Amino acid sequence: MLLTNWLKSLTSRYRTVRSRRPRNQRSRARHRYQPALSPRPIAIEELEDRTLLTSMISIDDVSVAEGDSGTTDFVFTVTRTGNNAGDLNSSISIYYTTQDGTAKVADNDYLSESGTLQFTADASAQSQTMTVRIEVMGNTITEQNKNFQLVLSTDDPETNFEKMLGTATIINDDANSLSINDATAYEDGPLIFEVSLDEVAGADITFSASTVAGTAIESGSYGD
Repeated sequence: MLLTNWLKSLTSRYRTVRSRRPRNQRSRARHRYQPALSPRPIAIEELEDRTLLTSMISIDDVSVAEGDSGTTDFVFTVTRTGNNAGDLNSSISIYYTTQDGTAKVADNDYLSESGTLQFTADASAQSQTMTVRIEVMGNTITEQNKNFQLVLSTDDPETNFEKMLGTATIINDDANSLSINDATAYEDGPLIFEVSLDEVAGADITFSASTVAGTAIESGSYGD
């Protein structure tokens, strides 16, 4: 038992001491031999041109005499404009339709119309025009001037309206003739004059009447 304890004490006394390397040196060694990362390719994205293209639409007003027969064309001009070159570099559809005013389709004043104007893309233009023709019926009836409208619309969100309602004025170019007959009466009796129109009037007509002395003297032979 004593011999065994003596041998253990000798073994522990002469045990080889392991040398320790500082932690920081081990860390440096670990990173020193780390292979370099291979470079990754860089992708370059081509950006889409998202410039907002805006255009303005307007329509003019029209005033034309109706004529006595047949039809007369009333021509509306629709204009598309842009502030800068390239603003009209897109195609758009403009819809139009007629709308009664004092002129009525039911009264044969004009013919109703509806349709589409197609403006094409133009990268360099700053103005484009198109026309719409509406037929107005002629007549020989004396009446007041009448009007109707041409209404524009679109479903393009990048198109604005400066003026979307064009007014057509149908100018009356007819006139009625007034005539008066002669009258004969006995003394102390009334004189009745008849005033006539050559055609039926489409509007009220007002006229004035007065007497002029001839061989008969006013207040002596006759009076108002």
